[in-house]
Amino acid sequence: MIYEPTLAEGEDRAGYLERFRRVNRPAWNFLSDDEWHQMDRHVSTCDLPESAATWLALGREAGFAEATQVFLDPTGFYGLYRFDRERPAAAA
Repeated sequence: MIYEPTLAEGEDRAGYLERFRRVNRPAWNFLSDDEWHQMDRHVSTCDLPESAATWLALGREAGFAEATQVFLDPTGFYGLYRFDRERPAAAA
């Protein structure tokens, strides 16, 4: 399982970063300006968002038999992806 930054439909990295700042700066008002700038620097230099489809394709390309998105956080910024070596057995 991986928990990764996830682009919204039709969004690119610049759009993701703009949305991240627009949504999270007001929501994280408990952070000082310096703390916010540190968080923003981390996200803008270390987070490399991809679409859910790309995260799933990367899992399949890595050799996993099954790749699924099992969670998208309520803000839509991060997704949880599960990669299985074998396809899960069908429910009886």
